[in-house]
Parts: sequence; structure tokens; C-alpha cells
Amino acid sequence: MPTLPFIAVLTIGAVGAVVLVRLIKKEWRRVNTELDQAQIILDQHQIRPKHPMIRGYINILHKRTGEAVKELEPILNIYSNARLMAKAFVEAQEAAQLKQNMVATIEPVYDERPLRMFEGHGAKAPITNVAFIVSGNDLFLVSASEDGFVKVWHQKRKGEVANINHREPIKAMACSPAGSKLPLCLTGTSDGKIHLWNLNLDQQPFPRPAAILEKPLDGHRDAVTALAFSPDGAYFASGAADGTIKMWHAADGKLAYGFDTPHGADNPHQGGITALTFTPQGRLVSAGRDNTLRIWNLKEKGAHLEGLPVTGRSGNIGHLGVSQDGRWMLFDQGKSLHLRALPDGQTVNTLKNPGGATPFETLALFSPDASLILTGGAPEGKLQLWRAPSEDTRGFEVRQFVTIQRSPVTCAAFAPAVGGKSFAASGTKDGNVYLWPVPAKEVVDKHRIPNVPLKLLGKDVSAGNRQIRVGVEVQNPDGLLTPGRPVTIVIEQ
Repeated sequence: MPTLPFIAVLTIGAVGAVVLVRLIKKEWRRVNTELDQAQIILDQHQIRPKHPMIRGYINILHKRTGEAVKELEPILNIYSNARLMAKAFVEAQEAAQLKQNMVATIEPVYDERPLRMFEGHGAKAPITNVAFIVSGNDLFLVSASEDGFVKVWHQKRKGEVANINHREPIKAMACSPAGSKLPLCLTGTSDGKIHLWNLNLDQQPFPRPAAILEKPLDGHRDAVTALAFSPDGAYFASGAADGTIKMWHAADGKLAYGFDTPHGADNPHQGGITALTFTPQGRLVSAGRDNTLRIWNLKEKGAHLEGLPVTGRSGNIGHLGVSQDGRWMLFDQGKSLHLRALPDGQTVNTLKNPGGATPFETLALFSPDASLILTGGAPEGKLQLWRAPSEDTRGFEVRQFVTIQRSPVTCAAFAPAVGGKSFAASGTKDGNVYLWPVPAKEVVDKHRIPNVPLKLLGKDVSAGNRQIRVGVEVQNPDGLLTPGRPVTIVIEQ
């Protein structure tokens, strides 16, 4: 009977399989029962809003961990931010022209964090200037500080790639324009000297920057406070704390002429120079601590003042920008920033902070295409990025550049567009340098929220200030609008 052991094995295997299947089914029913009981318990403890919402945020917590909860007792308040109400007060005489369901445009403001922070200057040495320079396909950021160092940073790297020690506080710095044959850097120090450097950025590993001049130029009797290259890089201009301006040949550092009476400049500044900017039309715009702007017509052997000095500045903004195409210049007056035409200096539009609470201070600069303006003066070291106004359109704020360190901003610059992306940089009083993303034109064009209906129109006039409350309801499907953040409501009639 040689086959009996084999049959016995098959019989035992079949019985074992049947028993195993029964055990699995029993265990499956037990697990499902426990799952159903757990779901019941979960449903009993689930927090349900009275109104359905896609997203929201916790506004109030009524109960803390370990506290007893009764049936239907509120645990917390959740506010939905899918729809938001923006409210404001308007003067009674203006509110009389408003009607329910009129449409408005909402101008929100979003915070932007830096792409990178560069540390390397002294903690108590303010950054005096920042500038960008392009070498090949690479974008570099150059910073100068009162610690006596110029440092060069690569856009995508953390550490510095080169540095220059001047042994004197650096008060001014400029880099050669895009398209220049060599990556040049001009520096001006507190002892009145001017240095010209080749940064050697086209070589890797990066060698030490080389001085082009055998010895620094004895440029001015006082500290050099402003420097600028001409658009073609053939000349550079320097300004000093004593109000003097000079024109130089960039190739060899030889003096072309001074802005003085023998060379046609018979109405110089009466205060230190804070900004110099060339235009493609052969002009130089200078800003001084005498609270004036001057527009100089540049000739081969001298400079002539074009028109009269532009007076009436507040003088709070040292670094006043001029558009690269030479059409516009910025002018600070009170709490307003004026867009003025060149060369006549006529105001064509103004930029104001909503409510006038934040002044414009330190700097106001155009982006390369003049579509954006970067300003300082916001609290806690913030920078404000604006859509620039034009002759017939108003400007509006699109971003606030915010840092954790909250140190006052001392300088800033826009980068030339590289690889379809735009950047800006800023330096602070505590010695830090920041790289910022600049939104693309299509993002800025879609920034405002149009056709928002007016839903709230108060009827009672406040006795104290003769104002009426108005409100608009804004759809916020992407959640970008944040409750509690200010927006601007624009109602055009």
C-alpha cells in the first residue's frame, strides 16, 4: 500500500485549508465590527461647521485639552476664507455718490520672503550699495559696506566668490552695465579716493579681483558718496559729500572734466551728492542733500544745467531712481512719490501709501523696464514693490519684501533679466544682503481683483469724522487673501 501516506497527506492539507479560511473570515468580521464601532466613535467626536467650507482658519478656541465637552457645545470658531468682506470708511460727501451693487477693484498686498540671505559683512557695518553684474550666463551680486569690503556673490551659491579689502569705509559703488567687455566695479571711499576693479568673473575658480589703476584716483576732497557708469561704459561720474561732481574716462581713469564754472556748470549743488544716473540721451541726473534734482546736459568738454534745479523735495530719499530709457525720474515730496517727465520735470502722476501712514524713505528705484518701483520706508525693514503709475493709470502695491531680522534697509538694486527671471537685492543696516524674486509681468497684470460688487453701504454717518462704512465681498478660492491684511478698494465712477 505505497500510496496511503500520500493520500493521508492530501486529506490533512484540505482540512487544514478549510479551517484556515474559516478563521480568516471570522477575523475579518471582527475587524470590520471594530472598524464600524471606531467610525461611530469618530463621528460622535467630529467637529462639524454650521456652513460647509473648503478651507478656513481657527479664530477662537473655547476648550482646552482635557476639558469636558457637552453635546452641541462649541469647541472652537472656524472662519472660512473662501469669501471675505473688505470694509472701509469713506467721507460722507463721497459716499453720497455710491450705490449698492456698484463694482470695485481690490488691490491686495502679499508678503514675499527672500530667496537667499548673504552673510559676510560686519554685523555693525551697514551695507552702503548693492549692484548686479552679468558674466556669461551667470548673475552675480556685488555688495559694499562700511567695513571696507566689497564682496561678490553668485546668485545660486551661499558663500562669497570674491572680495576686496579697501581698509577704508566704502561710501559708494557701481558696476559696469550689461554688455560691457569686462566686469568692472567702481568704489568710492570715505577718504575721497576712487578705485576701479576688474572682478575677473569670467574665470573659474574665481581669481582675486585686479586693480585696473596703478593707484586709486584722488577723486574728491571729501568722501565719495555716489558713482555711476554711462550706458556704454565709456565714462563714469562721481559725486562727493562736498557737493562736487566729476566726469572720468573709464578706460584709464583720466579726468574728463569737473562740474564747475570753467566747464559750463555754474549752478552746482549746495549739499552732498546722494545719487547719479546717466540717461541714453546724454544727460546726467543728480540728487543732492540740498533737496534738489539737477539735470545736466553732457558735452565733450563740459556739462550744462538743463533748465532750473528741480526744487521742493522732502529730501527723505537719497537714492532716487531714473528710468533706463531716460523718460522718467522719481521725486519725493511730503508723503508722496512723484513720477516726473524728463527733461522738463513736470509731474505726470503720484504714488501714495494708502492712508498715508508709511512714508517713502531711503530709496525709490525703477525696474529695468520701468514697470515696477521699489521703495523703502515701510516699518520693520520692509521694502515695497509697486506697479509703476503712468500718465493715465494709477500705481499700486503688489509685494512687501519681508525679512525675519527686521533691520532698516539702506540700499537696493534691480537685476537685469537673466533666463526669463527677474531679481532684486537689498542691503541693511546690520550688514546683511538679500536676494528677492520679482514677479513676472503677467503675474503683476493679474494682481488686481476686478468687478467686485459693493455689498455694504452704511446709512449712518459717524458723528466724529463724518464718515460712512462701505464693504465689498471678495471671492478667495485660492486662499491667497489673508484675513486681517489691509487691501485697497478702488471704486471708479
